[in-house]
Amino acid sequence: MLIVLFTFLGLVFGGTGSVLVYRALAGILRQMRLTREGLTAQAQVVAIVPSRMTVNGMPQATIRYRYQDHIGRPHEGKTPMMPADEAETWREGDSGVVRFDRARPQVSTWVGKP
Repeated sequence: MLIVLFTFLGLVFGGTGSVLVYRALAGILRQMRLTREGLTAQAQVVAIVPSRMTVNGMPQATIRYRYQDHIGRPHEGKTPMMPADEAETWREGDSGVVRFDRARPQVSTWVGKP
């Protein structure tokens, strides 16, 4: 009975871990591709959103931003979690730079200061 239980738990945790690793790697590769090949646009900070999450005791936050693609359509995006003190160097209305995918302009990555 223990063999079946531990096999089942191993499959559940292994499968969950595999999905999480895949999603993390896909996000990193997408961000690298956009940084290298994406189109550049000016973005406006819409909000600084604090999170309940902490990393090494430091609170985290995200920056929500708005930008227009190469044909003028508006899009919104948000940064990955970052230290709150870094996010708070930005204010609503500040301008930053994003890079977005020409084929899917709703996919973007925050670059920051020009």
